[in-house]
Amino acid sequence: MGRWIHLAVVNDGRRTVIYVDGSKIARNPTQESRGITTMGKPFVLGGTQFTGQYGQGFYGWIGDVRIVSRALSTREFLTP
Repeated sequence: MGRWIHLAVVNDGRRTVIYVDGSKIARNPTQESRGITTMGKPFVLGGTQFTGQYGQGFYGWIGDVRIVSRALSTREFLTP
């Protein structure tokens, strides 16, 4: 069977960092990132979108999603 993975995408208003199980795996060091925007389109998790066409879907289960306006303390993380 599969295993539970904690994924966190953190944006401080300037940079975005992606963590998997607490390890930093990706960041955007040169391009500013001001947060999440939908540009008036549906908000989608688990796939790519280009010119209104969706592709490369995520194969698995997404157990919970939270979008918050501040960094969470470790006691606020959703853990198994």
